[in-house]
Amino acid sequence: MLVFPQLTTGTISQYPLKLNRSTYLLRNELADGATVNWVDAAPKTNHWNLALRDLTDLEAEAVQNLFQAVEGRLGVFTLLDPTANLLAYSEEYDKPCWISGPALQRTTGIDDPFGGQHAVRLINAGQAEQTLSQTLAAPAWFTYSFSVYARSAGGSTLSLRRTSGSASQSRSATAGPTWMRWTVAGALDTADESVTFSVALPAGASVDLYGIQAEPQPGPSAYKLTGARNGVYSSARFDSDALDMTSDGPNQNRYNLRIVARD
Repeated sequence: MLVFPQLTTGTISQYPLKLNRSTYLLRNELADGATVNWVDAAPKTNHWNLALRDLTDLEAEAVQNLFQAVEGRLGVFTLLDPTANLLAYSEEYDKPCWISGPALQRTTGIDDPFGGQHAVRLINAGQAEQTLSQTLAAPAWFTYSFSVYARSAGGSTLSLRRTSGSASQSRSATAGPTWMRWTVAGALDTADESVTFSVALPAGASVDLYGIQAEPQPGPSAYKLTGARNGVYSSARFDSDALDMTSDGPNQNRYNLRIVARD
C-alpha cells in the first residue's frame, strides 16, 4: 500500500492546515436571455495544503520516497484525511459498512450529550459478547485514536477495540449515568492494510453511544458527523511534479505540499 506517511508524532499534518473543496457550477443560457444555474452532481475535489516544518531526515525521506514511487502527479496513493472522522455513516448503524452482532439491539433517537437526539442505545440481548464494528482499508500500523461518548443507567461495561488480524488493542470502560468520552489510541504491530474499529458489549449490557469517531492521530478532536464518504482517500495525488522541500540543517526539513483527491 502506497500511503502518505505519518510523522513520528503520530500525526499526518501540522498547523496551519488548509482544506478546500471545489465543485463545478453549470450555467445554461436560454433563448430569451434568462440563465439557469445548478451545481454539478459530479464528486467534489478536495485540495489539502500541508505545510510541514522541522521534519527529521527520516520523515522527509518518507515523503520523498512516496513522491518518487508515484512519479509526482502520475500515480495515486492513500491519504487519511487529517481533518476527518475516518468512519462512514457515524450515526446510521443500519448501513452496510457497519457490522452488528446478531443479538445486538439498536434504538436510535436517544438524547445525546449536546442537546440533540442523535445517540443510539445498544442492548446485548444475547448470551455472549456482541460488537458493532467498521473496517477501513487503511494501514493498521498507523497511530489512531478511536473515541465514543457513552453512558449507562445501569453501569454497564463496554470495550473499545482496534484490531487487524491477530493484533489488537482495547480499552474497557464502565459507563455511568452521565455522558463521558472514552478513547483508545495507539499503533498496532502489524503490516496489515486494513483495520477494524469496534465497540463490544458483554451479555446483558445496555449502553447509549454517541459520536463514534476514528482519527489518524494520537488523540481525539471534536466529533464530526459523517455520511457515505469516510476519511480514507485511496486515489489521492500530489498536485505537482516538483517536490517543494527546503533543508535548514540536519533533521530540520520543510515541505509545502498540495494533495488532491475526489470524493
